[in-house]
Formats: sequence, C-alpha cells, structure tokens
Amino acid sequence: MHEHLRVILAMIRDFRTADNVLTDEKQILAVLGSLPDETWDHFKLTMTHNEMVKTFNDLKCHLELEAELQDAKRGNAVFVVELGQLKTTGL
Repeated sequence: MHEHLRVILAMIRDFRTADNVLTDEKQILAVLGSLPDETWDHFKLTMTHNEMVKTFNDLKCHLELEAELQDAKRGNAVFVVELGQLKTTGL
C-alpha cells in the first residue's frame, strides 16, 4: 500500500506541476478508484461517505490502517506498540 500511495502522490504532484491542480475531492476519488474492488469494496464505500475524510492525507491514514488490518487477517506480521515498546506479532 505504501508504494501504491507513493505512486498516486507522485501523479498528483505531476498534475500540479502541469498547472492542473486536483481538488481534495478529486484526489480522494482517484485514490479510491485505484483500489482493487474485491478486497477494498467495503472500505471504498465507507470512505466515500465519511465526512471526516477531507484530504489526501486523511485518506492516506485510513488506507494505511486498513492495509495493516488486512495483513493481520491474512496472518502476516503486524507491528504493535505496547507501553512504548515496538513488537512484532503474527496475528
């Protein structure tokens, strides 16, 4: 997900450099539209109607958290902070 967001952010910057500034709403819709349907349908629906998500950075935070949750569901290692210590767990 980090790489995907990096590519999207680079495209947004390229648009801005070409004097074609995308509104926050268009940036959010572009990111949501770029996500694969089968694993992200519920997330896309939720974020589309979430009034607290107003900028690319707002959406980025939610995407990173959702990606970690999906990794945990697949049994991949997840980093957990516990009382100031960072641990890896294989949920």
